Amino acid sequence: MQLSRKLHRCSVRTLVFLCTFLLCITNHLVAGFFQIGVETLQKPKAGEAVNVQIIVAPQFGPDESKGSNGQSTSQDVGASETGDDNDQTEFGHGRRRGIFNIPSLELPRLSPATINIQIPGKLPFNPLNIFNVQTLKNFVQSVTDKFMRNNNDQTYGTGFDDSVTIISEDPEKPVSKNYGSSAVKNPTSELPSPSNTNSQSNVKQDRSGIEISPPQRYRDSMDTSDIDQSTTDVHLTEESMIDQQVRTLNEVLTNEMNHDKEHKPTSPSPPRLSFLPDLSALGQLRPTMPHQSQLFNWGEHGVRSLAVCNACKVAFGLFVSQARQGANLTNLMDLATFGCTFFRITSAEMCTGLVSSFGPILHYMVMHKSSLNGDIFCGISLQSSGCTTSDPEIDWKIDLNQYNGVPLLPQFNNFEDSAQRRRSINTLPTKIPKGIRTLKVLHLTDIHIDPNYQVGANSDCEHELCCHLQNGESAPGKGAGFYGDYGKCDLPFHSYIDALEHISSTHPDIKIIYLTGDFVPHNIWTTSPTSNMEILVNASQYIHDYFPRAVVIPVIGNHETHPVNMFAPFGVPSEFSTDWLYSTAAKAWTQWLPKESIHNFLHAGFYDVEIDPYFRVIVLNTNLCYGYNFWQAFEHRDPAGQLRWLARELQKSEDLGQFVHILGHMAPTGEDCWSVWAQNFYEIINRYRTIVKAQFYGHTHFDEFKLYYNVHNRSEPVSPAWVGASLTPFVDLNPGYKIFTIDGARGKDSTWDVLEHETWIYNLTEANINPAVPPRWFRLYKATEAFELPDLSPQSLNNFIQRMTYNATAFNIYYRLYHKDTDSALIPGCDAMCRKRVLCGIVAPNYDEYKICVQLKPEVKGVIISPSLFSVGASAPLKRASAESPFQRMLSFGKSLFKAFG
Repeated sequence: MQLSRKLHRCSVRTLVFLCTFLLCITNHLVAGFFQIGVETLQKPKAGEAVNVQIIVAPQFGPDESKGSNGQSTSQDVGASETGDDNDQTEFGHGRRRGIFNIPSLELPRLSPATINIQIPGKLPFNPLNIFNVQTLKNFVQSVTDKFMRNNNDQTYGTGFDDSVTIISEDPEKPVSKNYGSSAVKNPTSELPSPSNTNSQSNVKQDRSGIEISPPQRYRDSMDTSDIDQSTTDVHLTEESMIDQQVRTLNEVLTNEMNHDKEHKPTSPSPPRLSFLPDLSALGQLRPTMPHQSQLFNWGEHGVRSLAVCNACKVAFGLFVSQARQGANLTNLMDLATFGCTFFRITSAEMCTGLVSSFGPILHYMVMHKSSLNGDIFCGISLQSSGCTTSDPEIDWKIDLNQYNGVPLLPQFNNFEDSAQRRRSINTLPTKIPKGIRTLKVLHLTDIHIDPNYQVGANSDCEHELCCHLQNGESAPGKGAGFYGDYGKCDLPFHSYIDALEHISSTHPDIKIIYLTGDFVPHNIWTTSPTSNMEILVNASQYIHDYFPRAVVIPVIGNHETHPVNMFAPFGVPSEFSTDWLYSTAAKAWTQWLPKESIHNFLHAGFYDVEIDPYFRVIVLNTNLCYGYNFWQAFEHRDPAGQLRWLARELQKSEDLGQFVHILGHMAPTGEDCWSVWAQNFYEIINRYRTIVKAQFYGHTHFDEFKLYYNVHNRSEPVSPAWVGASLTPFVDLNPGYKIFTIDGARGKDSTWDVLEHETWIYNLTEANINPAVPPRWFRLYKATEAFELPDLSPQSLNNFIQRMTYNATAFNIYYRLYHKDTDSALIPGCDAMCRKRVLCGIVAPNYDEYKICVQLKPEVKGVIISPSLFSVGASAPLKRASAESPFQRMLSFGKSLFKAFG
């Protein structure tokens, strides 16, 4: 029997060893040495680059070989992340899954020539981050074949065929000729004559029906020295690629503007210029739309994110280049407006308005911060699109030890001891007695009053906001409803008044109002300081009139300022300053802001309110960390010193034995808040977790919550953050608000925990049937009942989250309430990836961890997100997962098997 066990154990060990050995061999075969011709290349290390030599000898169709001036055209070669030949990649535009492309090569249309391409080795060709030469060869061949099929042109030759070879790495090799100035001659006598050569127009029509002028017009001034049978070296580092494309974009736009000063797009689709990144991808950005991560994420959306990032770097690079070369601001803005329109990024009206608003700000930024470039700007501003920055100086960290001697290391985890010398917080009962007196708090957010709302107007126009007279009328029965609309429309003024009347009469015992921002509508291209101030002042006055006895704690939203999202740092010229907003809000909220907090509020919109000796509310201006606040790229290290101020205030509250609620407009989690800022905020919340009882935010318009965990122990939830629900129906939502029941009426014994919350809504479809009858408001749900929880403590919320990871019924209940029971929003459903994104959005404290959470595969079948996210231990599973390569995880798995079988 023992011998049998030993033999079994031995066979298992042998099997595991063989499997691990085969994995290593496979990895070596894929990533090791390849004999291509007479050249040999070893797998590049991370960050290194390799040279790929491509012999170019294509044939041409009748419409591609040359233009009227005999100049050559160009193509763009892209590679997929996986190197999958079956990936239906569209040549030069709209790549479906890839994350790398050999960008914008000026392949000479003449007799055989050689081009050496330097490919960054850090960009993977497959999921295991392995450089596979055969994958590259197959890709080049497949992309050529697909291009031929897509264009239905049989006169193209087989293109690259088996001509890809690998030559040794030589980073010191000088660049003989750069892209954009590559020699291009008119060797018409040497080109093969197509079998069906016909006279063709200089205008090419792409598959979308857009007429675009052939690219040769942009290269009339290029060098025409002979390169027949020669070699052109193009070292394509990421920086040089951007620089080359910036120069090309400048040529394109300048020539287009000179060619047709009255250029008016004849089609809603953008032109496809294969030697540039798809700049029309910037039109997918929706800074007014909540939860953009639903659009830009991983997997099938990855290539869209890449397209947006590349387009941003090239477009911003052109802006920087022109500005620093002394371009007149007016001319620069004309160029930007034309480019926005030419590439159909948005409507002509919005292009004009947005460039007019943001152009001067961006010009000031690039002229007064020499280190600012596309990598930094796009990496911060478009974090929500998956963009990153390689600048090592972009990271920063606040030293919390300076505010208190309490150590932050895990072995000093008993932070509660630090409160013993103040108010005896720990002597309060852990369970709140039933039947106690409580406090009712109204959470009102994202009102977005539209004074120009037009009943019956088109609710689905080309702009970001519709339901205006100039948008025209909709089809019969489909116009903007009287009380609001599910389309791209904000809240009518009369619906705002109706909501205040309903709330004040239904909940006369409201004691505190958390007003978390965004009074102004979403017409971001036509706002002005004057119009924004008028809406803010009037809307605030109505709240004071309806709730004269309530303690109102207001927050500034990202739409209150002009231009939208722009919260300038201290010391910029007055025409760019946000001081006008802070002073206007301070006057409108005089009856609500404590006199001792006015100074901080005027500085940058954050302040604190002491409700009683045992409770304080801290209001943050989280718009400062918003990615779309472009000023953050100008001052990214703790803008306005807000987080340092927060740490000092929390230390003060801890010293006084006070509990704290934190308010802000947008939650510092997920894609909205710059991840470095969000991580520092997370560390502060973790440090003061015993006194921060709850957080309240808006911005997303959804009805949701977030949950922070102990930095050193993911099994310990520490602080819930309640988000939404918006009063505006924008977009595809029922109007709503929240009522919280708080343990805050027992004086010194109050814990200020959230005991319950209710969401109230009205159904827009039902309300618009009879405009003569006020909307029927009703309570949609009570949280403890809907989620089947004993209370709303962090531990109970954590249990509910974990239940949603494996129980689709529980998740579907949450998802329906998340959309405020709006039928049209629920029609698309929510698949496994959708569920993962929603759940990761709850538990991830910043966007970096959110990305990892989405990519982690659960260890248990049927569980949406990995249980390791809630594991006990000092090592954060997300950081551990991000540090290990897939092959390292395979080896770790092999080692664990060896250990398991002894």
